[in-house]
Amino acid sequence: MWRASLHFYLVVRSPQAFNKTPTYASRLLKFLNFLRLRRGKFFYVYKKVKLPMSVRLRSNLYMWRSHFPYCIEKMEGVFMTINEIVKNGIINLKEKNIEEPLLKVRLLVASILNKTKEYVMAHSEDELDEIHEKEILDGIEQLRNYIPIQYITNNQEFMKLNFFVNQNVLIPRSDTEILVEEVINTYKNEYVKILDMCTGSGCIAISLKKYMQNSEVYGIDISKEALKVAQINAKNNNVDVEFKFSDMFADIKNKDFDVIVSNPPYIKTEVINTLDKEVKNEPIIALDGGEDGLYFYKKIINEAFNFLSDNGMIFLEIGYDQKEELEKLIKEDKRYELVKIKKDLGDNDRIVVVKKV
Repeated sequence: MWRASLHFYLVVRSPQAFNKTPTYASRLLKFLNFLRLRRGKFFYVYKKVKLPMSVRLRSNLYMWRSHFPYCIEKMEGVFMTINEIVKNGIINLKEKNIEEPLLKVRLLVASILNKTKEYVMAHSEDELDEIHEKEILDGIEQLRNYIPIQYITNNQEFMKLNFFVNQNVLIPRSDTEILVEEVINTYKNEYVKILDMCTGSGCIAISLKKYMQNSEVYGIDISKEALKVAQINAKNNNVDVEFKFSDMFADIKNKDFDVIVSNPPYIKTEVINTLDKEVKNEPIIALDGGEDGLYFYKKIINEAFNFLSDNGMIFLEIGYDQKEELEKLIKEDKRYELVKIKKDLGDNDRIVVVKKV
């Protein structure tokens, strides 16, 4: 039987740990008894332990560690394999009812190891080192707190391009790719002057410039922190997009845009608190569309006319239930013609296209 010395620190972090549920308390006390440790005066246990290492002991430790992943703060000389830490993560995310736990943990591990998901799957029995194990466990804790995986890995794919994202920007969604593709399909590789309003991470503006290289693209946002992210993404994707600070049209000096495109905040204020917990960790400024969810659409439709070239077009992403309200806004404004409304892959109304007349 293989043996080695095992050093680790045991920490029960929460004074309430023993009072969560009878089952939890029973399991935790059993764990402490297994290591011949006892509950401290203030419910904290902190002790350096040195035990002969056996396959059975290792197995038991990891079994308990799956139940209490943050009790064991440090282990020297033996660490979890990729497979063990993935299983550990799945257990912990399922406890919080987090969707797609396997995918998220694999993405986390791949990001921290700087490898692909395929590598993680193929090397599941590889043992992690101390630094990577701690980083992955810290990442799992963030996932348990409903931090989106994209903010932990600082990456999201969009239009087959990689985008840096953090908590200052909305995470690009696949639905928005339909908006970008509609602009590309309308103009192909013509020269067009494009304004992306509420640019955020810059995913729309950068994707349009990448696939429409003859275009002249601008992106504006009211968040200076978001603009920093957009500029990082333009550099990373090797495109020339001019990003500017502006509260909608207030600071825009250029005119005669052939295209104004936007995925503005469009969720009703009262609905924000009912959103998924992960979504609520995205910037509220990028979600809240005002009392009726139409604040930014009204502003764009009202003011865009003076910034569009003759026959210029507006491309908007909309909420699944906003089609009729947008149609009404456009019809009431006699300066535009409704060109089309397009559905997303889930058969929800998603894109509105209008033309200046």
